Amino acid sequence: MRRQRPRKAARNRSRHRGATLSSSDTAVATVAADGLITGVSAGMATITAAYSGRSATFAVQVA
Repeated sequence: MRRQRPRKAARNRSRHRGATLSSSDTAVATVAADGLITGVSAGMATITAAYSGRSATFAVQVA
């Protein structure tokens, strides 16, 4: 049986260089240019990623 190696998060975050990442509430969560999201305090924030004229958002809850 073959064992799968865990994927490295840093490699995944660097796949789309040039994407713009932002947080709707930096008092709750911050997002670094490499895609690392850091919880700061309890609450909800929306993370937005924009790349090549397209964007996507997702909600983050910090407990």
